[in-house]
Amino acid sequence: VTIPKSVKRIGYHAFYNCRKLNNLTIPDSVEYMGMGAFSICESLRSITIPPSIKQISFAAFIHCKNLNNVTISNGVTHIGGMAFSDCINLSSITIPPSVTHIAEKAFADCDKLSDLVIPNNVTHIEQGAFYMFKSVKVSPDHPTLMTDEAGALIDIKKGILLFFPPEYKGHYTIPDNVTQIGN
Repeated sequence: VTIPKSVKRIGYHAFYNCRKLNNLTIPDSVEYMGMGAFSICESLRSITIPPSIKQISFAAFIHCKNLNNVTISNGVTHIGGMAFSDCINLSSITIPPSVTHIAEKAFADCDKLSDLVIPNNVTHIEQGAFYMFKSVKVSPDHPTLMTDEAGALIDIKKGILLFFPPEYKGHYTIPDNVTQIGN
């Protein structure tokens, strides 16, 4: 499917359950993508989110089980709740420096996604954003987030342990600066 440049908005559940949709081009003219716009598009393998879309909506690509590559263009600022949840074959995604907010369960159950790097401008990560991840990384110069030697993701400014790797083996002592576990 090639969406023409005349389209500015993709509505709520516009392509919901289009299980045979395997190729999609979203032009730079699109500024808005509604909730669940491409949910359960099981044959979709790759998608590029243009910079004209500032927010990836709630459940935009949930249950796109064969989606394996996502390119989020610089300009997108918000990744909505459950946006890529249960995209079990998603193995490649780059979060651009324009993103500041990653909502609840945005990448939950993306089992094959590893070594996700959170850019420096991300200041808000909601509960379960990386549920069932093996690891999450932040750049060493991130102003508010850090990952420690165990792979735990900590918001050092707010004192919140945001993520703990489920496959970690061994003893772990929660750092003294942590005042809250989860958010």
